[in-house]
Amino acid sequence: MDLRNSYSKGYDNLSVDIIKNCSTQLARPLSIIFNKSIENGTVPDELKVAKIIPIYKSEDKKLISNYRPISVLPVFSKILEKVLYNRLL
Repeated sequence: MDLRNSYSKGYDNLSVDIIKNCSTQLARPLSIIFNKSIENGTVPDELKVAKIIPIYKSEDKKLISNYRPISVLPVFSKILEKVLYNRLL
């Protein structure tokens, strides 16, 4: 599965590299969780929590309206999203 490592980590502070290095140990538990999620049609609440990062747009940096929010989801949420995408395709 192609996961790109970004500098922004989710609230869990886990990077893609850490998950890739532990993929053998994580594969079975994650497959159980993801299959249950798909079977039940629900997403675990922990995968819905995002870290919000303000990104500067332009003009006066002191005005909050000159920033846009970026939501950074946990790596496991991104993996589940890719699993669902591949299954739907």
